[in-house]
Amino acid sequence: MGRYTLQVIGLLLVFAGCQHWTPQRSVDVQNTFTSTRYPAVTVSVDSDLTYIGSVKHSKYQRYKNSPGGSTSHYESFLFALKGSNARLQRGVIIRTKKLSEGYILPDLFDKVKHRLDSGITSFGGQNYQYAVFPSKRPFFDFEENFIFDRGYILGDIFVAKAFSRREGSDDNYSFLIMYVEALDGFGKGRTKFRDWTRREYLSDRQKKFVKRVGDLCDRCIQVDSLPKAD
Repeated sequence: MGRYTLQVIGLLLVFAGCQHWTPQRSVDVQNTFTSTRYPAVTVSVDSDLTYIGSVKHSKYQRYKNSPGGSTSHYESFLFALKGSNARLQRGVIIRTKKLSEGYILPDLFDKVKHRLDSGITSFGGQNYQYAVFPSKRPFFDFEENFIFDRGYILGDIFVAKAFSRREGSDDNYSFLIMYVEALDGFGKGRTKFRDWTRREYLSDRQKKFVKRVGDLCDRCIQVDSLPKAD
């Protein structure tokens, strides 16, 4: 066997090793998202929502509690249901994040100011933080542009239920699943953002809407853990 052949075999083995350790993520025709690592998980999304694609983005961000910063590498997988006038009525965001340096802080919803509910839940034996909250912009800029380019118009206010966990031996990965519903479906009255920021001031009709969002979220997604790769 010649030296050139050995070099080719060596490169193929290195490539195979990289493929093994690099997370592979995709969505199949059944609306099932699969990630092989960080985390090893499948997320099945209700067929009422259309998978509109995935988008990647990198952004340098400063650390919150210390000098310096790190580049965050995002990959987002987006599902949507179009209502009247091309407006996005309901949606699911599956978002992964990897820090080039440093680690992700434990409170994964620290930027959410108005939590209507929060706690810990479990999927497939793994714990996730969850939060229910109103949001003017549940999508990042690069996600909004991606959605708009595919023919969807975003409303002004959403109610969201999200689940998230840290991953990786150095906690440098995070994984988010978020269900969102536009406030368009609420009807008249109580349509300003400030009307949704304090759960103790929610009307009975608002509480029913928030509960419905949570129930639809729980029916819309199913999360299962996969065996971790060696």
